[in-house]
Amino acid sequence: MNRSNDCPYLFLFILLLITPRIFAQGTKPATFSELNDSLVARFNRADFKGMYALESPELAKTDPEEGFVNFFKGLLPETGKITSVKFLYEKGTHHFFEWFGEKKNERVEILASVPRMMNDYFLSDFVIQPGARPGPFKSDNPLKTRQDSAIQNAVLVYLSDSNSVGLSMGIYDKGKTYTYNYGEVKKGSGVLPTSDNTYNIGSVAKTFVATMLAEAAIEGKAKLDDDIRKYLPGQYPNLEYQGHPIRLINLSNHTSGLPTSPLVFPPKLMDSLKQLPDSARFKALLPYVKNFDADSLLKHMHTFKVDTIPGTRYQYNGNAMGVLILLLERIYHQPYEQLLTHYLQTRLGMYHTSSEISAPNLGKFPQGYNAHGMPMPMVPASQFITAPSVNSSVNDMLKYIQANLAEKEPAIKLTHQQTFSDGNNVVGLNWMLGKDDDGTPNIYHLGQTGAGFNTLCIFYPAQQKGYIIFVNDTISQGRLFDVLHRIQQEQGEK
Repeated sequence: MNRSNDCPYLFLFILLLITPRIFAQGTKPATFSELNDSLVARFNRADFKGMYALESPELAKTDPEEGFVNFFKGLLPETGKITSVKFLYEKGTHHFFEWFGEKKNERVEILASVPRMMNDYFLSDFVIQPGARPGPFKSDNPLKTRQDSAIQNAVLVYLSDSNSVGLSMGIYDKGKTYTYNYGEVKKGSGVLPTSDNTYNIGSVAKTFVATMLAEAAIEGKAKLDDDIRKYLPGQYPNLEYQGHPIRLINLSNHTSGLPTSPLVFPPKLMDSLKQLPDSARFKALLPYVKNFDADSLLKHMHTFKVDTIPGTRYQYNGNAMGVLILLLERIYHQPYEQLLTHYLQTRLGMYHTSSEISAPNLGKFPQGYNAHGMPMPMVPASQFITAPSVNSSVNDMLKYIQANLAEKEPAIKLTHQQTFSDGNNVVGLNWMLGKDDDGTPNIYHLGQTGAGFNTLCIFYPAQQKGYIIFVNDTISQGRLFDVLHRIQQEQGEK
């Protein structure tokens, strides 16, 4: 199957020039080197149909020639001609090479069990590119174990992007925890992040909202199938579609049919924002959102139009989380921050996770940057407009991962139960229920925030293993999956 380098789930990554075990030239069976050389030669002369002729009959049945040709035809201008190749290593029928292009390098995996015929192929640009930032990078990685080396190799590729700054990672593995930190908390500072630094975790915070909803269900304070209007003051006849009400569960699995924002910004403002850099755009919107509270949301909810039968269509929706936070406050008769921190501290021992940003805590945050390496402001914002916002550390999130793997808390276990699937999106209560390319089930959520942070939280129940990765940039959420899969591949997990 043709698998391009745009999707974070599709590749198994082992990259270049870090450990002798993988990146030494090595000896390669001539037949498979010849297959790779044939692909490169035909690629360089734009003979894409000739490349396709090297597919096995089985692969050709599922990989149409037109799609194959168009993919490699589009790739050639990006890479230029391939000037040299390097055999990396092999694992069974998986043969790994690096193609060095005139403009761009590619990591290539060829699946082949018989000479001169490929059964599948995977390409990725998650390799050190020409002109990349050379390093070295500060780190607390002890480089003593295979895991240490795998993490080193993956993170160095990530940090080779000139717009990356720092990375903090935690791994929970069958009762043991490991932490790693790289780079800087601020460009030019030389200060290494720690596992106690605080990051805004972006949309991973949605899983905390879901946990509070599940806790309300466990305690009998609400039912997941309740019409949300049961907990609203006054009449909201608009919060239904053709007689079908929005239910609490619909808010938590992105099937509510609600608008994705509670506000409709003036068109003139939106046009002007397009001309501004990210940080200025963020500040320009502050007057509209900083004082947006529960009463504001209640008022605007009278104008919401539901666009489909709730529970039937998936549409990722942060506004629905703001509504759910509002309802949780009305169910429990207490502020969401108080509700959340009490649960995290008393049930999970998480004392450094909060939705609030106080002046004394600002010093614990690394500086966040946008995808172009520009610093972004860290400012408090309402849960009802940015919904939700939570700040945490690697050490606290490892406790969260451990609790999710253990499933001793009934509410946490409930959030892992499938509530919706359309074939592409499988959802529990805010958690995404996924599978790796090899079919291994996982539970995960990504997070990105305008303050300049990206987050990946993922765990594997069958293996009792999980990862939390924070970076203080917003280059690409998919590249956090690249880091993860590279680590897994080097350790022989994939």
